[in-house]
Amino acid sequence: MAHYALSHDIPVLVEKPLTMDVGQARTLGALTLEHGVPLVVDHVYLYHPAYRVLRSELRGKGPFRIESSAGNDGPYRPDTSVLWDYGPHDVAMCMDLVGETPTHVSARRLDRRGIGAAVAETIQLHLEFSTGDKADISLSNQLRNRTRLLSIRTGYELFVFDDTAETKLYREPVGTSGRREPIPFVAEPPLTVAVREFGEAIVRRRSNVKDTNFATDVVAVLARCAAGLRSSASHD
Repeated sequence: MAHYALSHDIPVLVEKPLTMDVGQARTLGALTLEHGVPLVVDHVYLYHPAYRVLRSELRGKGPFRIESSAGNDGPYRPDTSVLWDYGPHDVAMCMDLVGETPTHVSARRLDRRGIGAAVAETIQLHLEFSTGDKADISLSNQLRNRTRLLSIRTGYELFVFDDTAETKLYREPVGTSGRREPIPFVAEPPLTVAVREFGEAIVRRRSNVKDTNFATDVVAVLARCAAGLRSSASHD
């Protein structure tokens, strides 16, 4: 559908991930450049006001030690895995904070059970960057409650973005407990921000090659993780 729209000069806002195939993602990137129409990928947490304040707070404070966890009790999808369901958010945030694609990627499955035609599973991803930043990501549809937690440790501070908590964004000195300092932000639904910026891109009538390349890189990282999971499964 995205291919058809771009080929007919129609701007596209597409859900994450851009595709589940790197070649298809690159084709869409070439189309948006050729036709000069916007292709915006809704990596929705990149549009979250709390996340954007967090990114601003972290500027120049790397390298980071990132831990991210996401999931819920389900959904159990027959057509896609936890990696491609929850993973695009976490991988996109890690890459956006660091500002590059990881040089090393590994993935392992901690648990996997069939539920009808679908699968319940818990997986862990590990990303390493040339900058010295490292990220550990836990993804699961076997949790009791919804989880969306991103913590970033610098040399002397811990920053936490918890989308399920009342205080969604805070910092505290490393090595302390209970001295949390909330970080203020202007609350707004992230999808509202995404749609507004999509509208602004339409008005400008200009493709954003950087954003499309970023979305393609996210797909490439997830594909590498998927290959790692397949490889580990073949050895079990």
